[in-house]
Amino acid sequence: LRAPELTTEEFLRVAQRSVLLSSEHKGLLTGFLTHCDQVKFAGYEPDSDESKKVLESARRFLLETRDELDDEEVAA
Repeated sequence: LRAPELTTEEFLRVAQRSVLLSSEHKGLLTGFLTHCDQVKFAGYEPDSDESKKVLESARRFLLETRDELDDEEVAA
């Protein structure tokens, strides 16, 4: 999914319609981006535990959704 010129809201609408992501991955992506927007635009300051939890959800999303080509490049 490409989103270089979309707002978070626009991108999440596209992602929700995509068949490329499972509903679980759509949820991880929505949660992560929503949290990032709160920090960036609303000045929200999460504590250390919350930041670690959000970072872990982003890692999980990336690891579970990377494609096989990426796996081959990592192994090389």
